[in-house]
Order: sequence, then C-alpha cells, then structure tokens
Amino acid sequence: MANEFAILSLADSLARRLADAYPGTLRSTHACGFEAIGSGRLQSDPPLMDAGATVTVWPYRVAINSHARAHPRAVGKDPRGQTPRPLALDVHLLLSVWSARTATELVVFAWAVSELHRKPFLDATDLSGGAHWGPGDMIELVPNDLG
Repeated sequence: MANEFAILSLADSLARRLADAYPGTLRSTHACGFEAIGSGRLQSDPPLMDAGATVTVWPYRVAINSHARAHPRAVGKDPRGQTPRPLALDVHLLLSVWSARTATELVVFAWAVSELHRKPFLDATDLSGGAHWGPGDMIELVPNDLG
C-alpha cells in the first residue's frame, strides 16, 4: 500500500516513463523534456525549450474513487481493533505540451497520446520509489475529459 508520497510518485513516474519511451527518431527533430509539476509551476512562464518542447504532468484533481465508497471502511486491526482499507483515489492528471513551435507541440502531443494508448498503465517497473508501492501495485491510466 502506497503512502502520502503516492501522488507525487505517480506524476514523476508518468513523466519518467514518457521520457524513457520517447523515440530517438523524434528526439532528433523534436527535442523534448518531461516533468511533473505542481500548481505553483503554472504561475511562472510556460516551460518552453529553445528548439523543442516540454511535456508537463500536473495532478490537477484528486477524488475518492466512487466505486470504493461502498466498501466497508475497515478490515483487520489497528490500536482500536481496526485497520483501514487502502484509500482508493482517482487522480486526474493534465498532460500538456509546451513549445514555441506548433509542429513540435502537435507531433509530441500525438506521440504522447499514442504512447498512453499503447501502454495505459504504470506497474512496479514504472513506479518511482519513496511511495512504498507494493510489488503488485498497478496504476491504470484512463483518458477522460476535463470536467
């Protein structure tokens, strides 16, 4: 079961996974960096690169998973005799591409969407440390409209 660093780890892990998967054929014509950001980063100028792009991953909304609300609140034992079940969250990530060049922005964005469609999850091999992910933990990436 992950800890309070899970949301940070999720955003960092997705940015790193995209960076690792970014193909050399695109890298040579559309240089690109990848980073997880918080809302404070959005107050500064957009993260443009001189000749390329930056893909940002921003966790803009967090909600308790609606399907998990119906489950019993506790199982097992804690000091009061109960152990809370894991907190199931829906983390909404906004993926943005920033570039001074329209062609680079659109090519990188199309590649990123295609890559997320190709592998719509993060597993133990993708998830960064610090959040105490379990070996069987997996994050499903589901496309969704802003709303």
